[in-house]
Amino acid sequence: MPGILHLLRRLEQCETVDLCILSDANSFFIKEWLAAHGLECSFRAGIYTNPACVMPESQHLVVVPYEHQTHCDYCPENLCKGGVMDMLIGSQSNGDKPYGSLIYVGDSCNDLCAIRRLSTADTACIRCGEELHAKLPAYRKELNCQMIHWWDGHDLEHQLAKHRHLHW
Repeated sequence: MPGILHLLRRLEQCETVDLCILSDANSFFIKEWLAAHGLECSFRAGIYTNPACVMPESQHLVVVPYEHQTHCDYCPENLCKGGVMDMLIGSQSNGDKPYGSLIYVGDSCNDLCAIRRLSTADTACIRCGEELHAKLPAYRKELNCQMIHWWDGHDLEHQLAKHRHLHW
């Protein structure tokens, strides 16, 4: 997507930002993409996704579920993004990562569960023209966070600066 690499490279230079990936993709794809763009060390706060590896004998990619959850109707069985957010938010109270606020970037309906965990100090960045953006009005009353709507990486960078979420 235009501008997203530039934004990620700027964010990795910010000492006050910890980047994290929470994705229903898989670790093989994510690690390969990050390595191809020189970002493999940028996500210090972690990568939470379905583990995957290439089997040496067959060269087949094997993807296993991050978890087997049945408690959340917003997320697929293999990954409840809200549960991971609860863990990340909970780590703040232990003093491990004292975040003043969280910024969550998403575009799919499975991001709704994580966004529901955000507080009034946090911001959800919802990609325009995608599944979650279209369904958001039906869930807006369930959300406490601030909202930013964006089209591409350039727009997201502009919006984050405009709303003073990031200081370059």
